[in-house]
This record gives sequence, C-alpha cells and structure tokens, in this order.
Amino acid sequence: MAATRKIIRGLKRLRFTIAELAADLKIPEYRTYLGDGILQIGTVAIDAVPEKFKTTTVLYWRRNGIQFTKAATTALVFASAYTINTAAAAGIKWGAFLLQISDTGTVTSKAVAANQSYASEALAIAALPAADAGNKAFAYITVAATTGADWVAITDDMTDGSDCTEANFYDLPVVAFPAAVV
Repeated sequence: MAATRKIIRGLKRLRFTIAELAADLKIPEYRTYLGDGILQIGTVAIDAVPEKFKTTTVLYWRRNGIQFTKAATTALVFASAYTINTAAAAGIKWGAFLLQISDTGTVTSKAVAANQSYASEALAIAALPAADAGNKAFAYITVAATTGADWVAITDDMTDGSDCTEANFYDLPVVAFPAAVV
C-alpha cells in the first residue's frame, strides 16, 4: 500500500512537471527559435573542380516553421558568369556571392551586380543582396580578382593565387536558443 501511494505521488509530480514544461514551450523566445534560420551549417568549401563549390556536411534549416535538410553536395556552380573587375583596373578588386537554398533543396547563387569591383572584402560583403523569396541564405563566397585582371565565375577557378588572388568561403551563423530557453 505504501509503495502504491509513493507511485501515485510520483505520478502527480510528473504531471505537474509536464504541465510546467508545456507552459514553458509557449514562451515567445521558443517560438522565435522555431522560426526561420540555419540549424546546422553546410560547411561551404571549394570543390575538387576549383571553378565549383560544395557543401561538406548536411545543411539543416527552418523556414516558416518547417525544417528542411540538404545532404552534402559537390560540384555546385554559380547561377551566372558573374564578373569581378571587368575593366581590369589596377589593384585587387573584390566581389561577394550569396548562396541560398530553396525549400526543394536547390542551391543557387546571387550577386549584387553582374560585375563587382570593391576595394576591399569588407565592402563586398556589406553589399551582399538578400535571399530571394522562398529561399534561405546559408553562406557566401568572396573572391579577390588578380590585380589588373578580371575574374569570371563558372570559368575562372577559386584557387588562391591561380585565377584569383584569394577566395574565401563563409557559412552564415546558426540560430541559437535565446538565453531564457537554455
């Protein structure tokens, strides 16, 4: 009999704990976490074919409260033959390219302009466009054209010191739990 009472008391406590948990799940900070965002980076990098790029890990993201995944993918290409420094001006010129993914898992790139010619990587990054409707931005690539030369996406490679001075691959940050939830 004492054992039965002990079990009942334990179940009452468990019910109370579940009720508290249910109340906690309704806090606005938790719903914010469940909104749009990258949950795990795809780790963007140069591909074995250096004119292309790849993701090396599974990419997880949420959009409109729905979670999506994309397996690591090789041989991804730019959406267009974007250029940097077509005037072949002296000095190193930079460009930046946003990588975005649709809910169907299609990876595309986007540039602020068909030709870019920024004096620094920071200026190129600051000019990155927003993702298109129905897409989630997950990374970006910056490229520095060789001094006095142009660089053309799809045909020129991204190997440092080859067709470009430097190419960098950046993953956008993942969504973090708000402090009130953690």
